[in-house]
Amino acid sequence: MQFEQFVATRKWSDDVENDLSGDVDLYTEDGLPVKGWIYCDDLYITQTASGSYNLVVERDVYDTADLEMLEHKLYEWAAGEGFFEEKS
Repeated sequence: MQFEQFVATRKWSDDVENDLSGDVDLYTEDGLPVKGWIYCDDLYITQTASGSYNLVVERDVYDTADLEMLEHKLYEWAAGEGFFEEKS
């Protein structure tokens, strides 16, 4: 899968935890659902209360308004983990 194809799978979610097909525990301090973008039905980037985006990849945490940069990081990690071969 090419990067452009990966980004084309992006879907907005008003409740990322509920909409993911796998098990993930996401919550806000006020208990509201976490919003964000879901990719390939299993990968996600969340939106913070300030409107920036958050990505956690293994032990690295990124918080930025640059969604495209985070998409590249998520794509590179997923490709390195063989995620796209598993989806074929």
